[in-house]
Amino acid sequence: MLVENNVALQSLNSFGIAARAHSLVRVRSEADIRALLEREDMPAPSLVLGGGSNLVITGDVKGLVVKVEVPGRQLLDETEKGWLIEAGAGERWHDFVAWTLEQGWPGLENLALIPGSVGASGAEHRCLWRGAPGPLSFAGCDRSSKWAPVHTRCRPVWFWVPRFRVQACAFR
Repeated sequence: MLVENNVALQSLNSFGIAARAHSLVRVRSEADIRALLEREDMPAPSLVLGGGSNLVITGDVKGLVVKVEVPGRQLLDETEKGWLIEAGAGERWHDFVAWTLEQGWPGLENLALIPGSVGASGAEHRCLWRGAPGPLSFAGCDRSSKWAPVHTRCRPVWFWVPRFRVQACAFR
């Protein structure tokens, strides 16, 4: 895990606003998250940055910026009712949706073209539909911890994508 200082944020936000981060850490794996949590000299994050699409930077960020870049996509389970898919928090949302379609797992296409990353997407993008096989939440950390925003946005995200029958989509 590398801590960068005085980092330009212009390329990390979709509006291209010129600003700098006093310190920036790129989180690319679970090991990076653990290393970050274990560093006692590290200040609490001022900003957890995903794809930068829902962000308007108004000036330099004086504290620590954590840039989420955790990759990964995999099918966890498939049943006659649907697919349980895991995505790394740093995956680009639209690329993830396109990938599910390429795999033959339809159901997320109505959420295509949403900018940003999987982990930064809000609960409305998590696609936890009725019929999911059991609880899909990830064991989180203590929400009062200074690292709770990092842990929450860096973890893998699970999606339940149901199989629809044509009859279920018909207007009545």
